[in-house]
Amino acid sequence: MTVNSLQKEFEADHPDLYAKGFRLDFAFAKFKPAGQFGRKSVSPEMEIGPETHDLSFSRPFILDRKIKFTAYKGFEVQLTIYESEYPDEFKSHFRGETDYEECFSAERVTAYAENHALEICEILGDYSLSLYDICCIIVSGDFEKHKQECERTQLDRLLHPEEYEDEYEDEDFEEDDFEEEDEK
Repeated sequence: MTVNSLQKEFEADHPDLYAKGFRLDFAFAKFKPAGQFGRKSVSPEMEIGPETHDLSFSRPFILDRKIKFTAYKGFEVQLTIYESEYPDEFKSHFRGETDYEECFSAERVTAYAENHALEICEILGDYSLSLYDICCIIVSGDFEKHKQECERTQLDRLLHPEEYEDEYEDEDFEEDDFEEEDEK
């Protein structure tokens, strides 16, 4: 089977999830070769199997918490929310303007929930949701736990800023480190 064939099967098997915005984006190898950074996605036409590959699905920002989608046809599934799916109130993190913890702080999440409660209830077709329920939906889990983790990380950033510096930042970087061989 291929990613393309699985996408067609998914659309037929789960028209409800497809209608909500779930999409099979790509498959990637379960294991990365030695020396490779990250796992590599495979061609949509390449033969894949659950023993050697995982699947990546995109999903909408607002999603009913009762939907549990962790596997499909024996494949492990990772869910992703694309930056374009996030409301403007939460995009500062992607633009590098704020840390995740600040961008998704309890105050911001609660303010968003208060300002968009009716819209979220309409999307989910459930008008019995409490403000806390809506906050849990926004953070894709337990809002209280999310709040504690953000506060803990913000405090840790203050106490140990060196641990949160960009790991790819290299103060000794020189432009000529990447000269072509024939230029040397």
